[in-house]
Amino acid sequence: MMKHLCCCILAAIISLSCFSQSRNFLNITKLDVRNSGVITKQRDVIGYYMFYSIGKLKKGQRNFALRVLNENLEDVNTITFQDTKTQNLQGALYNGRTILMRFYDARNDVVNYKFFDTNANQISEARRIVFFNSPGSLFAVPDHGFANYQTDYQNKNYHIEYFPNPEGENSATPWSYFFPANTDSVASATYLCTTENLLVNLVTVKKNWNTNKINFYLQGLNLETGHEEFFTGLKGNYQTQPLNAYYDIETDIINVLGLYYAPDEKVYKDNGIGLANIQISETGEIIDNKYLSWTHEFREFMDIDNEGRVSNEDKRAFMYFHEIFKQPDGSIMAVAEQYRKAVSGAGVALNVLAAAAGSYSSAGVTKMVIGDLIMFRFDPDFHVQSVDFIEKGKRDFLLPAGYDFSNIHLVSEYINAVGGFGFLYLSQLGVEKIPMVAYFDWKRSEASLQKNWNFSVSIFDGDQIKKDYVEFRPPGQNVIRRILPGKPGHILVYDYSKMNKSLDIHLEKINY
Repeated sequence: MMKHLCCCILAAIISLSCFSQSRNFLNITKLDVRNSGVITKQRDVIGYYMFYSIGKLKKGQRNFALRVLNENLEDVNTITFQDTKTQNLQGALYNGRTILMRFYDARNDVVNYKFFDTNANQISEARRIVFFNSPGSLFAVPDHGFANYQTDYQNKNYHIEYFPNPEGENSATPWSYFFPANTDSVASATYLCTTENLLVNLVTVKKNWNTNKINFYLQGLNLETGHEEFFTGLKGNYQTQPLNAYYDIETDIINVLGLYYAPDEKVYKDNGIGLANIQISETGEIIDNKYLSWTHEFREFMDIDNEGRVSNEDKRAFMYFHEIFKQPDGSIMAVAEQYRKAVSGAGVALNVLAAAAGSYSSAGVTKMVIGDLIMFRFDPDFHVQSVDFIEKGKRDFLLPAGYDFSNIHLVSEYINAVGGFGFLYLSQLGVEKIPMVAYFDWKRSEASLQKNWNFSVSIFDGDQIKKDYVEFRPPGQNVIRRILPGKPGHILVYDYSKMNKSLDIHLEKINY
């Protein structure tokens, strides 16, 4: 379905006018809305969890609370505990069965993992020493556990630590995997998908950290033992850069979708030749591969150039793929969003003013213009069925100075990480699993004639695209806002006021 059910947008936006269910919580000393999320059952939201600091900070100590609510915002359970002030929460994840909180003590280079059930009861805890100057990238492995990926820049390899769901005395044992060090190359890895038995990773190998000439591999690690079951290269007639993958439980096939390039071409500079679908068995054997080029298969459906830059206006833009997923009828859908580079007048002005004053500005001179969403639909044999543009207002995203000359793919990953894109999340409605794309739209208000963020949805019901949106007004100063999926027919809105140390949440009904 989607990699992350709860996508974060930290921009200060929107204030809702009416709602049927709401809660208010006071005395919240510190809250990061990224560490809240939804609890689901068969893709339906059945609850919410929130993690925050409460009360005054004692010397060297901090009070924490984990609160779980049901789908109607009624209390299920709240637990509080105390830990050292140096423990900083770096992430909260839910994998369908277990909630994991990761704390990082940078002063002592120690990571503490706390595991909770959906009633907010702590069921396990694990402490690990940080060896690579970073706690790593943590991923929820659906229904199975959690995987943490660390890159060792000194030894030019990576380390994976896996935590299965703690389920009493018969629970599986955590394991670690170290990629063999190789003085002739460097390697890093990230999570792709999970089968019934395997943790499937994308591994990138290159001669040094600065080159764009990369070889991609798929790695399958046994979920129970961490043993490597396969390590399959993706370089043949073409080289494929995986974007996403999913496991088809009906066929026992791992489907990898990504951009493909000429074998010796440096990747990351554009969107390649086109999109590829590579099918791999659980033993790592490539069963089938199909390639759709921008210049042939896609030209019938969209205005696109040879480098994968697409346009439904005068300006051409690259595409960032947010989600790729399979429908119950076997068809494949992919959601992408347009983005392109442009010169930032504000960034140039800030640098000129700083130079005139004899100082330095951290503002970049480049901005990214975030454009429309694009929905691709393919039949079960990966033939293009349709390409639909979801038009929305353009947004300028100013890049930091260090990203002015970065390659386009690294820039897009940065934009996605900090919530710069408009895409929020993907849901599938009802037993038919009708896709619904939720996103923010930068639109001009008919009442005030000012541009505001609107929450919007597009529902792909057969050949029809149904749209709805809720118009919001900006909130007060120092308010952080986030939108999450709600119970069927609703969205959940978080509103945290730093000044008042309060959290307001409420459900807002949307029309399908």
